[in-house]
Amino acid sequence: MFVKIENDGFDLGAQRREIQKNDLPDASRILREFQHETHEGDVGAIPCGCPFLVVKKEKIGENGEWNLSGERYRDADSLLDSDYEFIELGNPNFFKIESGGTPKSKEESYWNGGVYWATLVDLPQDNFITNITDTARNISESGLKNSSAKLLPKNTVIVSTRATIGRIGIARRAMATNQGFKNIIIKDRSQVVPEYVAYMMKQLVPKMEAMATGGTFKEISKSSIASLKIPLPPLKIQQEIVAEIEGYQKIIDGARAVVKNYKPQ
Repeated sequence: MFVKIENDGFDLGAQRREIQKNDLPDASRILREFQHETHEGDVGAIPCGCPFLVVKKEKIGENGEWNLSGERYRDADSLLDSDYEFIELGNPNFFKIESGGTPKSKEESYWNGGVYWATLVDLPQDNFITNITDTARNISESGLKNSSAKLLPKNTVIVSTRATIGRIGIARRAMATNQGFKNIIIKDRSQVVPEYVAYMMKQLVPKMEAMATGGTFKEISKSSIASLKIPLPPLKIQQEIVAEIEGYQKIIDGARAVVKNYKPQ
């Protein structure tokens, strides 16, 4: 059982002043009830005032990682509410996931050769979804061949999965990326709109952050990305969703521009 604690009865200031919000009593109660129910052989609905999640031990150990970040085991359909069928990103009928790579930096022939090569700098933090038409750096065909980088087709959805988790872009031309990304190639454009996939990935950023593991740099594995699920409505519905979100985003971007350029007289 994973129980989420957001407040422990004190604020986060240096003085740790007492506040009214305190999840610990509910957490203590639910853990005792969970222990009792497991002894009784019934771990059904347990009332609780704080978020909790029960995960089978076999599921935690199925990929050998034994990751104890509870949120990574929360089903995608509990984060994305939909009546449509959920499809794994690892489903080969719809998607192909490719990692990125970096050529040897000291090998001059691997660089500045005209192959677009995306890094985090090409996906600005303020962008909701970045349409990538150009990259700050590029590599050569030789650099592409002699590294783990892959040339991705146009309209590949690019997701940052190392250190900075969850910046999303769409490659508007063929390009490669460094190893800080996992890239979702749309295999069947007659069933999947890349912009729709990008927006769904944006909704899954909290899930991805919970899945990330590592010491110096948190990172999401290719297999973890492949296990994520998104709802897949008919193509027309996907297009309608994209059009609606883009309409909202234009309003938001316009408001930001007004605020940025406003100068009181």
